[in-house]
Amino acid sequence: MKLRLYTGSRASDGARMLATALTALGHNAKALRPNGSTWRPRNGDVVINWGSTAIKDFDPAVLVNSFGGVATAVNKIRTFEAIEAYKSQSVIDSAEYRYPRYAPDVATLKQQDGGRWPLNGAIIRTTLTGHSGEGTYYCRFESDYLVLVGSGTIRATDVVLCQAYIRKTAEYRVHVLGGEVIDFQKKRRDAAAAAEGSVIDTIRNHQNGWVYCRDNVALTPRIKLHAIEAVAACGLDFGAVDIMTLSSGKPFVLEVNSAPGLSETTANKYAEALVTFL
Repeated sequence: MKLRLYTGSRASDGARMLATALTALGHNAKALRPNGSTWRPRNGDVVINWGSTAIKDFDPAVLVNSFGGVATAVNKIRTFEAIEAYKSQSVIDSAEYRYPRYAPDVATLKQQDGGRWPLNGAIIRTTLTGHSGEGTYYCRFESDYLVLVGSGTIRATDVVLCQAYIRKTAEYRVHVLGGEVIDFQKKRRDAAAAAEGSVIDTIRNHQNGWVYCRDNVALTPRIKLHAIEAVAACGLDFGAVDIMTLSSGKPFVLEVNSAPGLSETTANKYAEALVTFL
């Protein structure tokens, strides 16, 4: 059996790390070249789709993470719609919200709040498929036409997703494969950024002074269940789910990553879980 990681037209450090971890377990594993690969699959081979929506015929190999599932996960609105549709199969209380309320534009968000702008501001996106905070901003509204973002503005017509800002107590990344949680981390303030006073709380990414940590981190069964169901709802075999929690402990799914960044520890856990899954 040959294991090949497919990343479409782009290279991926995560895919290379996973291939290395699988090789260390004694498997014939490689990341396919982004362009011009001459590899031809045979019966019994496995292709691991690492975040690509670029459809390619790999028959007769087994495909892990379908192209359709990845296409759902990379689009924020499609992800939320899939989670909503999954309610009929869910063991979570059907009345419980699974993701922050959203709107496709600023005017709709205002209508949802009874004609008022959200008091705590909003998180807006100018792309539905960005990652690592790309195209994501915290804002307060100046008018129906311009949205304040820090010291600048973004035209309301450039906004494709709005969510009223919710104060979170914690944010986690939960890795799921085969319906089980295989690893997780919690975002914490980077010590150097905290010392400089440059940590920004509204959007927790590396640029704003946040890093993933695994020491002294525990997940509640409720968080695990939300992560497992989010991956299943997208139609994925594996994924890394970003989840925020409120002071009450209530979790909200923020997004599902089909090609997550990996540490060596997480790559090893994916490799071990994939071998069992296959």
